[in-house]
Amino acid sequence: MSRTAGPVAALSCGASPVLLRHAVRALAVLIPFLAVSGLPAEEPPPTRAVELRVVDRLGRPVTDVSACLLPACTKVAWRTEKEGYIAGVPAGDAPAALRLTARSFENADLVVAPEAAATKATLKAKGSVRVVFLAPEGKETVRLTVSLKETIDPNAGAKGRLLAERAVDVPPRPATSAVVLDDVPPGDWVLGWEGTSIAAGTKVVKVTETRSDAGSVGLVRGWSISGSVRDDLGVVVPGARVRLRAGSPTTGRPVGTERVARTGSDGGFVVHGLPLDEVLSWDSGTDEHEVSRGELGGETRLEIVLARAQRVFGRLVDEEGRPAAGVEIEVSYVTRKRSTDSEGNERRFTMVEGHPGPVVAGEDGAFSFFRRLPASVQVAPQGKDRLPETRTLEPLPADAVRGELDLGDLVLRAGRTLTGRVAKADGGAPVAGAELEASWTGEEAGALGSARGLSGADGSFRIEAIVPGREVTLTARKKGFSPRTLAVAPEADSVDVLLSRGGRVKGRVCGTAWELASAAVWYGPDGAISNRSQAVVDSGGRFTLENAETGTLTFARSWRFRNPANPGSTWEWSGAVRANVEVKEGETAEVSLGCDGIPVSGLLLRDGRPVSSEIVSFSSGAGAPATDAVTDASGRFFARVPSPRLWLLSAGGSPLSAAAACEVPPGGLEGCRVEIGKDGQ
Repeated sequence: MSRTAGPVAALSCGASPVLLRHAVRALAVLIPFLAVSGLPAEEPPPTRAVELRVVDRLGRPVTDVSACLLPACTKVAWRTEKEGYIAGVPAGDAPAALRLTARSFENADLVVAPEAAATKATLKAKGSVRVVFLAPEGKETVRLTVSLKETIDPNAGAKGRLLAERAVDVPPRPATSAVVLDDVPPGDWVLGWEGTSIAAGTKVVKVTETRSDAGSVGLVRGWSISGSVRDDLGVVVPGARVRLRAGSPTTGRPVGTERVARTGSDGGFVVHGLPLDEVLSWDSGTDEHEVSRGELGGETRLEIVLARAQRVFGRLVDEEGRPAAGVEIEVSYVTRKRSTDSEGNERRFTMVEGHPGPVVAGEDGAFSFFRRLPASVQVAPQGKDRLPETRTLEPLPADAVRGELDLGDLVLRAGRTLTGRVAKADGGAPVAGAELEASWTGEEAGALGSARGLSGADGSFRIEAIVPGREVTLTARKKGFSPRTLAVAPEADSVDVLLSRGGRVKGRVCGTAWELASAAVWYGPDGAISNRSQAVVDSGGRFTLENAETGTLTFARSWRFRNPANPGSTWEWSGAVRANVEVKEGETAEVSLGCDGIPVSGLLLRDGRPVSSEIVSFSSGAGAPATDAVTDASGRFFARVPSPRLWLLSAGGSPLSAAAACEVPPGGLEGCRVEIGKDGQ
């Protein structure tokens, strides 16, 4: 038997196992040899880049999308870019088919045309919302419009757009009507319902990948109001905004019912869906008219007169007189009220409202706005690293001529500069990225202000545009460290800030379930609480503050109200229940708010009707400890007072009065009833 060099190409059927093993080894040697010997290999097919935008039904970008190439669903080149994706699809004259996959959405097949450089795909969401409606008492079928809207939150980019709307007939009781809205992307949505004879309502629904059950809604009877809007010359005002809502006409608290309409070309309007059992306030205005406010007393017709607003204008310049283009001017309306209780104690109330819409200096520095309220107005330019010349406009009397007001030139000045260094208290190592704020106050107009800075890699900082000749409160904050607050003398131009780990505070807020849903905890050193320093409260009223500033910290049980249809809008109130705690380095302190005292419960009425989500304050005299509570949906409240005695009550901005007082015995009191008239007394 002769041998030949090289691999065995073929074997006879009777070849031995030894020869087979030799053949396999030979092929194993041959294959890599052929691969490196320069023989041609199959080239991957050429591809081209296509820009792909994937959105939900509202046109919002869908995140975490993946794709494959059909029909075999093979891997495709894919990367994220800005608010879209770049896909590598086969080049050539034939269209390419992609399958898109994203969590919470159904798979979608997309055909990309050969000539397309960019395309868009809309995915259908897996989520849905189901709600059951029960008609009010009666024998007739109720016609209802059900809607699902995006929440309004500028920080999240949510604009309140309509996602779905459906008309439904709700049969008489005991029958019910179920509505299911499909293709709902994950997130928080505002479910709304309205009808001509039904009180409109809203409910926030959280949607995930599956069906969300909004539960059952018992509809209640409602009514409508019509009217017209004219100016002070009797001319009809088209396009005016008319809003009706539950609550006081002088506060901005967003609670309960809110309905909005726009006047037509004839100045007329109609508002449907108003609840029968609520006292409603109204307000109306336009960009060029003052806001008018009032309260409904059962009328079904509302005639509104708007005063033409004063036009305020001026020019923003730097110290050399050059125009400060593009600088935003903050316009705030400040309303101050004073009242006196039956014992002569004075009560002060201040409400600050922002101007609706930005006021920005143009290329020539000129700016203008229409004064929306006759209240005091603060005009404060917001130039970076410059101290603004803040102007305060006095309130306008009701009979004053509005016309125009020229503020002249408002100058942005350099102001005082404060430098320094932020370092660790233990060892002196620099602390980079610490946020610093210099704030100041004063009695004269425009005296309140602040300026900010950030420490660099070496811990150094520089804060400009500080009002000169005034003591400054400097606060430094850095995650992982305790905040540090220092008083800086008017003549100082440099200061060092030492940060430490601080202490820990474990706290508890007590209240009803209704109150805890709106509870917030403000805190600050030595009684200087601020809503800028808040501890996160869980559903059970517990909170923990890590790296708390050493020394005496004051905590206050406060309130934060949100409109469910407008989560970006909040109304906050600093509560009367407060407690101090001594914080020590490396130790844990405990504090409780509203948990101790003698129980008092009761009912708050306005014109004989329960008042929901109103703050009721309790006081026993000037300078004495006070407490407060929030009424629930039935107008009921529960509080704890420090001692048995006569407690004066205040609600809805009314003064403390012996006419609204309850004698609390040592064992507590049930049935403390408070009645408020239309005038708030």
